[in-house]
Amino acid sequence: MMLANYIGAVALVVIGFYAMVMKHDIIKIVVGMGLVDYGLNLMIVSIGFNEGGTAPIYT
Repeated sequence: MMLANYIGAVALVVIGFYAMVMKHDIIKIVVGMGLVDYGLNLMIVSIGFNEGGTAPIYT
């Protein structure tokens, strides 16, 4: 499961960079930036995931 998250995050970042570098339409560049953003956020959340962990909620 975690490997799929890492692969998905890397794929989103690579596709986003491709869209930003190879396309000359401003809309496609913005969409590429969004894909890179989603990929990096997915990577950060995947790295911070703790199997069997609980939410750090203090009352």
